[in-house]
Amino acid sequence: MARITDRLTARPRLPRPYARRVGAVRLADPAEPLTAAPTSHAQGRHTVRVLMNVTRGPHSEYVNFSGYLPGHCVAEAGHCGDGPLVLTVDATDPETAADRAFVIGNLQDHDVHGRTWPGDVRSVSVGDVMCVTDPTGTVHHLAVAPSGFERVDAPCGDRIVPLTGTTATSR
Repeated sequence: MARITDRLTARPRLPRPYARRVGAVRLADPAEPLTAAPTSHAQGRHTVRVLMNVTRGPHSEYVNFSGYLPGHCVAEAGHCGDGPLVLTVDATDPETAADRAFVIGNLQDHDVHGRTWPGDVRSVSVGDVMCVTDPTGTVHHLAVAPSGFERVDAPCGDRIVPLTGTTATSR
């Protein structure tokens, strides 16, 4: 009976240029130095503020689950008495930073400084707006969509209300 190692060594070998290819991916040659793949964005610290959509419809129904629309009322999330919650995350782009903040806002993680989501504020959901400041200082406004995020204009100052007393918190 033939051993497995005999069958493996009996396989025909591919010519050298093809031996390092798997499909269209070229495997690293041990003699070549490893270099990082080029990226379009550099890894950096992003800060994220979350604006909770607290808009109610004409019959007091929640409308935030239909998505954010200009003119919706929003309230900035934060810990009681500490002011607005500013999360700091490492990310390569604003969408990745918003995604990490979404995870924190659903009580699944903490930011790089150990900050967690307030226990008396509802979790982040469709219709909420993430204000992401990238390492260059540019602010990106991303609304949570049913799948991913949508870029939106900054909410108007008169539509930003205090968090206390809204549907987003028990305060």
